[in-house]
Amino acid sequence: MQVRSLLEVLDAAHLTKFVRSPFSSRGGILLIGPPETLRTTLISSALEDYPDALVLSDINVKQLIEMREDMSAGKITTLAFTELAKL
Repeated sequence: MQVRSLLEVLDAAHLTKFVRSPFSSRGGILLIGPPETLRTTLISSALEDYPDALVLSDINVKQLIEMREDMSAGKITTLAFTELAKL
């Protein structure tokens, strides 16, 4: 897959909030690869222009509770995690 294509896919995944669908919730994308394959850089680049997208390396329950109101209000619509082991 070309880098540009992957950036477009990540961008489109964030913008699914504007798509009418019979499904009540949105899904996600999981990028898997060895270290130093630019996954974090690509995720950050694709979402950097969206103030309602957060790129996180780690999160805990306390932080999620603090973000819950912003998520419910639509201020945060996309969460991108750079480290699966940190979830």
